[in-house]
Amino acid sequence: MNFKLYKKLLSHSFQELLSYRLTAFLITFFGILFFATEIIAGHIYFSVTDSLLGWNKLDYLILVASSTIMIHLHSTLFIASQESLVDKILEGDMDYTFVRPVSSYFFHILYRIEYSSLINLVIACIYQAYILRDVELSFLTILGFVALILLGTHMIFVLNQIVITISFWTERSEKLMAVPEYLTDFSIRPHKIYPGFVRIIFMYILPILLSINAPTLLLRGEFHGTYLIVLLIANILLGILSKFMWERGLRHYASAN
Repeated sequence: MNFKLYKKLLSHSFQELLSYRLTAFLITFFGILFFATEIIAGHIYFSVTDSLLGWNKLDYLILVASSTIMIHLHSTLFIASQESLVDKILEGDMDYTFVRPVSSYFFHILYRIEYSSLINLVIACIYQAYILRDVELSFLTILGFVALILLGTHMIFVLNQIVITISFWTERSEKLMAVPEYLTDFSIRPHKIYPGFVRIIFMYILPILLSINAPTLLLRGEFHGTYLIVLLIANILLGILSKFMWERGLRHYASAN
C-alpha cells in the first residue's frame, strides 16, 4: 500500500468521524473515564500501603499509562479495520480488494483509523510524560521505553488479527473476538500478583503479560535480555502466523457474488 492510497483512506476515516460524531464522542468519553478510573484506583491502592509486591505508586501509574497508550495506539491504527473485517469475511464482501494492486492483508488492516481513540492516545501520552517529569531517564532508556510500547502494541494487534482470521473457517468465530481484549485487560496489572504457572504461560509462552509490563519493568531496572529475546521471537512468530493464516484463509473465502 502506497502513501497516496493510505492518505485517501485517512480522509475517508475523517469523513466517517464527522458523520458519526456522537459515537466518536462516546468512545472518547468512556476511554477517558476508564483511564481516570484506573488512575484513581492506583491512588486508592497506595493510600494504605507504600508497596505492592515491591511496586510503588509511580510504578503502578506508569503501567497504567503505558498500557493505555498501547491499547489506544492499537485502537487508533487498527481496531476500526479489524472490526469491519470480520463482517467482510463472513459476508463475502472482499472481492473489490482482490482487483486492486495492493496487498489484501495490509489493505484490510490499514483500511480505517479511529480518530476518537487518537484523542485518548494523546491524553495518555501527556499523562505518561507528566508522571515521568521528575524521573531522570537517559536517551537510550527513553528509546527503549518507546520501542517496548510499540512491541506491546504489535502484540495486541497480532493476537486480534489471528483471532479474526479464524472467520475464514467458521462463522462462529465471533465468540472468540473478545479473547484478545480479555487477555489485554488481564495483563494490565503488575505481573508479580499472578501465580508462578500463570506468569510462565503469559510471560514466556504467550507473552501478552510481559508485553504490557515490559515498559514499566525497563524503568524499574528489571527488564533483562531474556525478556527482550522472548518479545522479539514472539512478535516475529505471531506476525508470520498471522500472515500465513491470512494467505491460507483466502483459499476458503466465499464471495457473496
